[in-house]
Amino acid sequence: MKYSVDFKECLKDSPKFRASLEDAEADIEALETKLEKLVKLCNVMIETGKAFNNANSGFIYGIRDLASYFHDDNLVSASLNRFAHAMNEMLKYFSILMDQANRCVCKNLNNFIKKDIKKVKDAKKHFEKISDDMDQALIRNSSAQKSKTSECEEALNVLTAMKSCFAHTSLDYVFQINVLQSKKRFEVLDTMLSFMHAQNTFFHQGHDLSADLESYMKDVASQVEELSSKAKVERKEMEERHTLVQQREVKPNTSNDDENDEENSSILTEGYLFKRTTNAFRTWVRRWFTIQNGRLVYRKRSKDSLLGTFFMNLYNNFCFFLLYKEIFLTHTIYILYLKQKDTEENDNKPLSSATVAIPPNKSSPKPNKQMISQQLLVIPGNDKCCDCGAPDPRWASINLGITLCIECSGIHRSFGVHMSKVRSLTLDAWDPEQIKVMMELGNEVINRIYVAKLNDSIAVQATPDSKRNVREAWIKAKYITKSFVNKLPGPKSPSGERIKSWSVKKKVRKSMLPSSKPSSQDDSESEDVVSGLMEDLDLESSESSATEEEEEGDDKSTTSWEDMSKLDPNILLYKAAEARNVPVMLDALSHGAAVNWSNKDDEEKTPIMKAVEAGSLTVCEFLLLNGAKLDRKDINGRTPLHHATIQGHTGQVCQFLKRGADLKALDNSGKDPLSIAVEAANADIVTLLRLSKLNEEMQESDGYFGQPSDETFTDVFKDFSNMASNNPEKLKRK
Repeated sequence: MKYSVDFKECLKDSPKFRASLEDAEADIEALETKLEKLVKLCNVMIETGKAFNNANSGFIYGIRDLASYFHDDNLVSASLNRFAHAMNEMLKYFSILMDQANRCVCKNLNNFIKKDIKKVKDAKKHFEKISDDMDQALIRNSSAQKSKTSECEEALNVLTAMKSCFAHTSLDYVFQINVLQSKKRFEVLDTMLSFMHAQNTFFHQGHDLSADLESYMKDVASQVEELSSKAKVERKEMEERHTLVQQREVKPNTSNDDENDEENSSILTEGYLFKRTTNAFRTWVRRWFTIQNGRLVYRKRSKDSLLGTFFMNLYNNFCFFLLYKEIFLTHTIYILYLKQKDTEENDNKPLSSATVAIPPNKSSPKPNKQMISQQLLVIPGNDKCCDCGAPDPRWASINLGITLCIECSGIHRSFGVHMSKVRSLTLDAWDPEQIKVMMELGNEVINRIYVAKLNDSIAVQATPDSKRNVREAWIKAKYITKSFVNKLPGPKSPSGERIKSWSVKKKVRKSMLPSSKPSSQDDSESEDVVSGLMEDLDLESSESSATEEEEEGDDKSTTSWEDMSKLDPNILLYKAAEARNVPVMLDALSHGAAVNWSNKDDEEKTPIMKAVEAGSLTVCEFLLLNGAKLDRKDINGRTPLHHATIQGHTGQVCQFLKRGADLKALDNSGKDPLSIAVEAANADIVTLLRLSKLNEEMQESDGYFGQPSDETFTDVFKDFSNMASNNPEKLKRK
């Protein structure tokens, strides 16, 4: 708002003049505050622009440094340098913009504040001083005594002079105020107009630069598309890389590289071997051995050890190698002994030895992800999402054994892996044990357990079109609060008959299903848990291929009969693990069973230990997926790995070792799993345990403890897993 002061009122020095003067002064104070704030903000903008400028300069330097890396690639190098140059030019324009902001805004407004506004403030001080002197002159004149003529004349003269001075001073002060009020509009608009011209120039220059670069960018884009297509072709060609393993013959390696013919012409054979270190611990380490020019040389696989270490001269008199191999399970084991034969007494004295495991020529076929998806979707109910019924689900919860749509799978993930472990049917890798867990359950079985008594007052059942909050409430009520799960049966059946005892049906192959119940039980007074839990729940297991747990029949169709007073979720889970009945186990978990509960009446064993005794890979995997611990011990101090070793179940041993079971755990008799396997002469289990131990020692000695396992170790365990799931009869040997 423009405040103007009337010159006529100024001469009168009326209250109206003083009021308008105060308004004008307050307006000038407010203007000064706003201008100072704007100047301060402009300075902050300029400083931030400088920081942005410096960061951008560093980024441009990084692009040029990256271009130097591609010095032998003209396309990438030239493109990066061209882009860096364009970005540098844009940065120069930005620097000019910041400089103009400093000159247009900061300097202009600072000059206006320090000159024009300061001039008004100085005039105000002078006006206030003259005003005070005028008041003093009036007081002195009014108080002069008429009897003193000279004093009256002097006071009158001073008053007359002060009136004239006050009038001129007031006029000058009002003039300065009015000039400032009229000038402020011009100064502010002119300043901002100059800055906007600078902004317009900046963006115009940037547009021109981008327009000049556009055609070049289109050329680069077409070349990038061509490179992408070429990369896809090369990738497709390299996807057949695993056929090299199948084509490889187990024989000494020879080099066919023409560039290295001269270097490799003297190499007899080469490959990885294990050797013992010379330190006090005598640990095994893996090294690259080469027989070259009559010498055995080895080195680490790191780049730092390009020069080999001399190990032994092969052609010395009285020294020779004994090399033999053994076809052992899934790998061919080569054992290399260096013997000394200087005398007949030392004929069989080995000096050093090393072993290497080489995969066979033909590996077992890997299951196709599409085949796995089709295999799981044919299970009853799995063709639709278990929670909302959406067709064509592409996700699964492996610990619940259900298939899900992408919306419901996202909600399962949000509740954490302790509730649901989500996997893709088409993208993720599946272990054979996980597939078998899925085959044992399915959406139809799960919904009979978790939606046994539907209640819309608790949560509305989700549909394919439901919003996220409806789905989330439904899934939470279904799996977390378990609001729709039936209670365990009481001492009386729904028909009113008294139930004395219960049991769990054992899972066996369809061809080996027993036809009768134990004769010791009265049919009219007892029911097995399959028919007694819920009348509408059929817990018969889904059909699956024969596994290690199914090879041997059982003379009983159920577990031992228990009194109804003992029926609780924990003992039900324990008995279901013994019976290899995964659906009943899931039912027990839905009623709150503790997966690591120990049975005080059976040597404090946990359900997974009972599953080991039953010889079931599937049951063990189900318990592991739902939180079973491998470090729990029974009353004898034995872990699940001890039990698997004692039972001679190679599949379970492999399964637990993959999950990080403790190899060094000792039972109450001081035995670890390896010593038990050695006593039992179980070659397969000894191999697995020693290979795991060797892998740990290699990780520690080579300084990459905690890193992914060696490929040989991983491949061996993968082969054992596939064999335990698909060809368990091969692991029955001792």
